Amino acid sequence: MRGKIITLDLEATGLDKQTNEIIEVGIALCEDDKILDTYQSFVKPTQPIPDTVVFLTGITEDDVRTAPTIEELIPDIAAFVGDYPIVGHNIEFDVGLLRRYNIAINNRMIDTYELASILLTDAPRYTLSSIIETLDLQLDNAHRALDDAIASWQVYRALWQRLQTVQFSILQEIHNHAKAVEWLGKLAIDEAYQLRVEQGESAQGYLNFSDGIKQNPQNDIQPLPAAASDSTPIDLPALTNILESDSDFAKAIDQYEYRESQAEMLKAVGKAFNQREHLMIEAPTGIGKSIAYLLPAIQWAVNNNQRVLISTRTHVLQDQLIKKDIPLLQANSGLNFSATTLKGRHNYLCLRQLDNLRRRSPTSAEELRVLAKVLVWLSEGGTGHLEEISIRGLTEHALWTELSSAHAFCTPETCGTQANTPCPFYLARERAERAHIIVVNHALLLADVIHDQSQVLPPYQHLIIDEAHHLEQAVTQSLQNRLTNHNLTQRLNELGNAQRGIIGDLRKHLDGNVPDDFYRGIRDYTNDIIAALESANQLNKRFFAILRKRLLELTKSTHNGYRTNSRITNKIRQHPNWERISKAWHPLSEHLLAISAALNTVAKQCHKLPNTYKDKLDIYDALIGQLRAASIQLADVRNMLDAFIKEPDDNLVYWVTTEVSSEQIVISTAPLHVGYLTEKHLWDAKDTVILTSATLKTSNNFDYISERLSTEYMTATSVESPFNYKDNALVFLPMNMPDIRERDDYQPQVERTIIELATATNGRMMVLFTSYTQLRATVQNVTPRLALGNIQVFDQGSGSGEQALIENFKAADKAVLMVTGSFWEGVDLPGDDLSVIVMPRLPFSVPSDPVLEARAETYGDDSFLHHLLPDAILNFRQGFGRLLRRKTDRGVLVILDRRVTAKRYGHHFLESLPNPTFERGMLHILSKTAADWLDIDINP
Repeated sequence: MRGKIITLDLEATGLDKQTNEIIEVGIALCEDDKILDTYQSFVKPTQPIPDTVVFLTGITEDDVRTAPTIEELIPDIAAFVGDYPIVGHNIEFDVGLLRRYNIAINNRMIDTYELASILLTDAPRYTLSSIIETLDLQLDNAHRALDDAIASWQVYRALWQRLQTVQFSILQEIHNHAKAVEWLGKLAIDEAYQLRVEQGESAQGYLNFSDGIKQNPQNDIQPLPAAASDSTPIDLPALTNILESDSDFAKAIDQYEYRESQAEMLKAVGKAFNQREHLMIEAPTGIGKSIAYLLPAIQWAVNNNQRVLISTRTHVLQDQLIKKDIPLLQANSGLNFSATTLKGRHNYLCLRQLDNLRRRSPTSAEELRVLAKVLVWLSEGGTGHLEEISIRGLTEHALWTELSSAHAFCTPETCGTQANTPCPFYLARERAERAHIIVVNHALLLADVIHDQSQVLPPYQHLIIDEAHHLEQAVTQSLQNRLTNHNLTQRLNELGNAQRGIIGDLRKHLDGNVPDDFYRGIRDYTNDIIAALESANQLNKRFFAILRKRLLELTKSTHNGYRTNSRITNKIRQHPNWERISKAWHPLSEHLLAISAALNTVAKQCHKLPNTYKDKLDIYDALIGQLRAASIQLADVRNMLDAFIKEPDDNLVYWVTTEVSSEQIVISTAPLHVGYLTEKHLWDAKDTVILTSATLKTSNNFDYISERLSTEYMTATSVESPFNYKDNALVFLPMNMPDIRERDDYQPQVERTIIELATATNGRMMVLFTSYTQLRATVQNVTPRLALGNIQVFDQGSGSGEQALIENFKAADKAVLMVTGSFWEGVDLPGDDLSVIVMPRLPFSVPSDPVLEARAETYGDDSFLHHLLPDAILNFRQGFGRLLRRKTDRGVLVILDRRVTAKRYGHHFLESLPNPTFERGMLHILSKTAADWLDIDINP
């Protein structure tokens, strides 16, 4: 942006620009690389400042008590802002607050969030602090108004410079697409485009990305020979020798340790392959289970020219297998084999779908943002894989899915490896067809076998499922359907009108290229569709408005401050108020059916065109494909909503999520029982299936997971841990910890314990929370106290990505890592970095989760003991598994939830652990006890 601009940031009492109040103003007047002037003031609100805002901003009641009111500041703010363009991060909120006071009514806006979203294509997050980190800029006081305003200026300058380096043809295309869309990145794009035109640049034409995408390594793997009619068994003694201390494999690993448990697991897995049996095997942390199952899988595949599929839950484990373990074995095992990874279709961009969107042009700001980001990414060398690009939030993910190979229009005929525009997915699949070992995630495995998505995975009969304790959840998520009011609005808008969207695109290409009478027929028919679309949009808004309103009257909704979950049961559907929702749905249902049928009719009519006319339309297949795909999608939406309203499936759970800070409403469905699905599609369909995890047992048996997954007749076993937990792991159980329900006593004690324990052990501590709310409150209160002892706090609410948090924690001399969610498992930190784990609460799932609640009900009065408790024990064991990663590690686990000793069920948690040393004691001895166990002198 040339000339003077205003950068602006406001701190407020909340996130509602209509009701919350300003508590601080920060404004900077800038030109090019200079800040010409600044303005800052606290503002006295009429309402108290919430604790969460105090924590986030550091602004207290004392800061604003003597400050002027907003009414007193209006003249100065208005004069400073003037009519300059306003730049800021999520600027619409800040300007919305000012416009309540008739300030900045006509000022043009530029949102640095929007620009960063398209220019920083691989940024982990788009918060201001994360962008500052990505751009390697400096931000001294996050969430203070003037500092954030100046930071926004720094960010904008950096992004403006990036706009000068974007390929001009891409910049021109984004500029053209933005003409018909209200988008807060438009002003900067237009200015950059005009500047570069003035500098003499011109576009080189429409960029085609096909040639770059085709450059892939699929041919470096030779096709598998035909499988022999008789299988060749694995030579288990010879294979086990690879693990011996004098083998090439052992010599390639620093400080290699032979583990009897690893060899035992290898033999069990190899036996299952040889006998074509299914096996469930628990392999505790530290035995090297991935090598133990990879070796027999590889030997079987090589001996018999048969693929073996390995499925994991996380991309982290996928990457470990494909980037570390498998290359290690390829180089040092003496086995000549090939391996690759394949992910779900939604992980790959479909170039034909991208071209369709480029041709018809986006119809919303969100669609334009995603398109612009994808274009910049591809022009900078992107290969079409989702892992390379940052797609954030539900809306962006929904739009990406429309551009991905998961779209119904992406088929082997249109996008396969022999097509003119092959998609990255089909190139990856061709490579997988040639490999002995294919590494996938649970989502793809289940999409292939349960959804019966043909042309996804190559045929296979041998399967290893790692992280198997997550399989039920993975099946649930795989079969979960979600529809938002925004999604439906987007689908209707994509169809467009006479000038834009799918209909406009169709009419534009038919006009002049087909007989006049044929075109007039299509034009008249699509006019009827356009009219129906206008009505459908209004009916859509009305239906979701009535749904939101009536849900508050009908359901006992759960509210976590950000969203409300409402489970929809048959009892609710029988309530008189549900009839009002049903009546609002009926006309929308009829419109969706009619529009879907009409689109299909248009596609059939166009299909009847003589070939002489089809040949004149080089995008004929794309036009027909878009019409048919849109017809199918609308029919699917209608069918899902119809079942939700009046014809529910007994094996589905239905619920509605309403976002507190937006108008978004999400309707979701998920299966109630999944065991029969795994039995039908996996256990009964495959020759060999290996289920493995560090945690499969509860109460020292496999009963719980066997019942959930229908594996009762599967051979189940476990191998011993190589660690001496009795001598190396201490579990401390405080006897005077307040009850978690006594919040005024419990939470302060949690904070005191963390401070004292971290001080005594020099950090090296991870605190595993079960909720973000408690995490944030604890971080707020302990961070200043720990800083006095030069102990840093790294927390999951800071905006940093998971890997960045871990690396920062490891690099610090003294640090505490405060986390939740995925950090309960899969985080490998050796004792040099981590020696203390604190669990403030036992990891029970939220009982009000709709799916968990529905499943618990199937157990009747025994739901806690037979469902909620076993589920929590699996999570608890995963958390404990973070403690020791090597034989030489020593660690301390502190459980600050007195239920583990005070409740009758508490012993189930303790008995699930692998025989550590338990100590019950008062809190005042904890710090010394932990320091003594870790051999730390707390009084040097």
